[in-house]
Amino acid sequence: MNKLLILSLLFSFSASANTCKRLIDCVSETSKLTGIKYLYPENMFKDSDEMNVEMILNKENAEQVLSEALSMFEYMKVPTKLDQVWRIFPGMDIRYHADLPTIKANKKDVPQIPNNRDPIHFVYQAQSGTEVGDIARNLRPFLTRYGRIIDLRGGMLIIIDRASVISQVLPIIKAADVPLSKAEKAASDKRRQRDHEMELIQMKNFPANGPQPLPGKK
Repeated sequence: MNKLLILSLLFSFSASANTCKRLIDCVSETSKLTGIKYLYPENMFKDSDEMNVEMILNKENAEQVLSEALSMFEYMKVPTKLDQVWRIFPGMDIRYHADLPTIKANKKDVPQIPNNRDPIHFVYQAQSGTEVGDIARNLRPFLTRYGRIIDLRGGMLIIIDRASVISQVLPIIKAADVPLSKAEKAASDKRRQRDHEMELIQMKNFPANGPQPLPGKK
């Protein structure tokens, strides 16, 4: 193969390939490939939001690559109620987005979890008698910086975090979803009561508005 043909093929590949290095360019290229419109605040992306290497995008992988790229800089993307319109926001704002895609599961029925790093609202209903408070405490270290986990009465766990994190902790949840014995239940109730009492003591000694001045002093 002569040099002119090699150069011609390389030029053809580089001209047709969709690549990006700056995060804002990856958003633009993904939009071109998928037809999805992304909404985000003006000047949200910083000049430092740039990958070390160029990302190669095509119509099949663009959304997943963008999801990974956004997560590198603590951003997230979620679908809106409008068709083919998504919103991008800083990860710290996840608590203000109540309209995240919701996935409900239990030990026997677990729907497919997306293979990406987009945030989801995951609801897990444990078996009767399972102590979800202990599960929640053990899972917190596995969550991302802005992820949240809530245990509710009735054996329900709610996790708000990236889909990839949910996939990682789900086997742990299912393995721990075992009803407690009477002795284990009594020990768990005693521990929860002790934790509650400690919280009351902390609230009494450290009020939300800070230390109060001594009587007669300002």
